[in-house]
Amino acid sequence: MNTDTKIVYKKNKVTLTMNSDYYQKLLDGYNNLKDSTSMLMECNDLYISNVDKLIRLEHQMFNALGFRKPNDGCYNCDAVLSRDPNAEVKK
Repeated sequence: MNTDTKIVYKKNKVTLTMNSDYYQKLLDGYNNLKDSTSMLMECNDLYISNVDKLIRLEHQMFNALGFRKPNDGCYNCDAVLSRDPNAEVKK
């Protein structure tokens, strides 16, 4: 599935354009996030499958929103915007 997201930066606004199938996957990811946080709040426990859903959502959001890793390649560093001068160039 094509996950390329077109990002247009304006003065006080950002416009994202993505495939509608991928947009649906983000909605599914949101619903998984809601289910996982509900489970955590109600039972003070979390299924391993919920952890997997959270990890998938993390990757979907990173790709769909056009975030980048910083240039230094730090594995667990916070993501940066694609226009950030320290953003890794997408290959």
